[in-house]
Amino acid sequence: MNINKYTKTDLYKIANNLLWTWDFEVRELFKKIDSEKWETTVNNPIKLLDEIDETEVVKLFNDNDFLSLFEKVNHKLDDYLKNKSWYAKNLNTEKDLKIAYFSAEFGLTECIRIYSGGLGVLSGDHLKSASDLGLPLVGVGLLYSNGYFQQKLDKDGWQNEFYIIEDFNKLPIELQLDENKKPIIVKIKIADEIISIQVWKLIIGRIELYLLDTDIKPNSKKNREITETLYGGDIETRI
Repeated sequence: MNINKYTKTDLYKIANNLLWTWDFEVRELFKKIDSEKWETTVNNPIKLLDEIDETEVVKLFNDNDFLSLFEKVNHKLDDYLKNKSWYAKNLNTEKDLKIAYFSAEFGLTECIRIYSGGLGVLSGDHLKSASDLGLPLVGVGLLYSNGYFQQKLDKDGWQNEFYIIEDFNKLPIELQLDENKKPIIVKIKIADEIISIQVWKLIIGRIELYLLDTDIKPNSKKNREITETLYGGDIETRI
């Protein structure tokens, strides 16, 4: 039996960086944990890890093949983040340069339903490419509590739409807190109303994506619905 120092926390560390969304070896690590659960969780490593207990984790790390793949993936992530990027080697002349990239949707992976189509996939790939290049870029978008709709056919063959309310605690996303461990709140004025916004962060390789969420008190029901559904609501809500 192997005696090792690794725990579930080390797996969460890898899961919380979305490098796994475009690196086959990292994805394979989670698939090896439980291929069936990997499918039923819609390739969501956070939900997958939440569903396995410590006994299963110990068993995994005592498997030489899994341990070898884990250490390879763990080193790969560390090296990816530490090594000098293409940008750092070739274009890093403006030390304070920061590029802001805004989009209404980001298609990063299937289990994070904040995209609908081509624009989202393009925006998501843009962040992944920016990460590989090491660009000093930060993404800004909206965190939809319902995301895009799901669909199924009824007995007559008609398409029916339905929404799933997201549990953000089951996603590789982190609510941003201040020094007092309270949610950071940004306030903006739209027309005659002050709207409060809390901020969440996704890590995509070297890139940070900040997502804005209006579904909090003291916002009115109407304003809480601004980030409820991707492309939902009336014309005013969308604007």
